[in-house]
Amino acid sequence: MSKNNSKSYSATFLFLVLISLFLLENNNAVVSASQCDPSVFNSTSAPLKQVTNASSQSVTISGTVNIKDGCTFTVDKFIYFFAFPSSYWYGSNSIDPGSVAVAISDTSVKQYDIATPVDFKLKDGSSFSDFSVLKLITTQNDFVIAYAELRHSPTAPPNSNNSNQIGSGGKPSSGASVIIDRNLIKYLMIGVLFVIWGHFNRFNLTDPAILEQNRIASQLGPCPKGGYHELRSHYTNGTLFWAFCLGLPRFCGYSRKKTVCKKCNATFEGVHFPEPGHSGPYTSPPPSQKQQQYSS
Repeated sequence: MSKNNSKSYSATFLFLVLISLFLLENNNAVVSASQCDPSVFNSTSAPLKQVTNASSQSVTISGTVNIKDGCTFTVDKFIYFFAFPSSYWYGSNSIDPGSVAVAISDTSVKQYDIATPVDFKLKDGSSFSDFSVLKLITTQNDFVIAYAELRHSPTAPPNSNNSNQIGSGGKPSSGASVIIDRNLIKYLMIGVLFVIWGHFNRFNLTDPAILEQNRIASQLGPCPKGGYHELRSHYTNGTLFWAFCLGLPRFCGYSRKKTVCKKCNATFEGVHFPEPGHSGPYTSPPPSQKQQQYSS
């Protein structure tokens, strides 16, 4: 491996490490994946607080969240009147409506117009240790309806007049709650690493025959009678990367470069170029063929 290739691989590896660390360190509001244990929990009680904004004014919601066991929580005296469709419980590490929240229960929260206790179970891969704030979010309208602070989270109150409030018309503003699934985060991280890897390494995996062809063609000078040399560069990153990139050839590993010369690329100046993918020899053609390029 050449020094240039070694430097390129080292730079690529370092860049991938830095990207990975960035993604991992900047997910403080993202719930980490862990499995709940019914026998492991801290008894906690927290009131539901409605997030006041233009979109939730028609809703009446109240109750007290109690952790029943390590995998179940109960909302005592639960009232959810004029319920929004597609309402689900999410976990977050901030009471700010604009913070990242991850689904922690698969049970849709329907309308409860009589104060009654309702149990909800955590979904697989969720644990109370992963989040400090429980949020009720409508995924259809994408905003936070109410929250319960299970553990102290030092963040500005969600009712404050800031950019994270929902704008008029029921649509979230630029700071509206971001809803991210664990699998989506994982796939995004893998995708970013693959794309970066392919972008750097496509310049290292090159057909030796084409490299030699390019080198020879570059020394031949201009072609007479309108002919031109064809300089081709073929990069490949393997089947897995091609499948991931879904056939985006320019970006994912296949590139072709041309000069303004051709027709003389086979015999010009007595040099015979092999087809890409085949090694030499680079020989002079028979004398009778040396002028064929000018008559074709």
